[in-house]
Order: sequence, then C-alpha cells, then structure tokens
Amino acid sequence: RLCPGAMFGLGAGENQPQLHNADYDFPDGLILYGVRLFAEIIEIVLKAS
Repeated sequence: RLCPGAMFGLGAGENQPQLHNADYDFPDGLILYGVRLFAEIIEIVLKAS
C-alpha cells in the first residue's frame, strides 16, 4: 500500500529443470524478452509522467 509495485517471473518453460537444480541451464535467448519487457515498462511510465 505504501509503495505500489509488481512482480513477475520469466520462465524457461515446462520441460526445463527447475531453478536451483544442478541440471538447470539458463536459456540465454530469454534475456532479450526480459530486456524488451523492461524497456516497454519504462516507456509506459515515462509517457505517463
């Protein structure tokens, strides 16, 4: 209530080992989606101010 915010997860899919599993290998292709998401959020916030 004092500081509005949001939280989301960027997942690697259902057929991947879970995070913190010794077999987990982060798919680097996900980085682009994360960057695009944050860039769009920043654009929306800046346009609203």
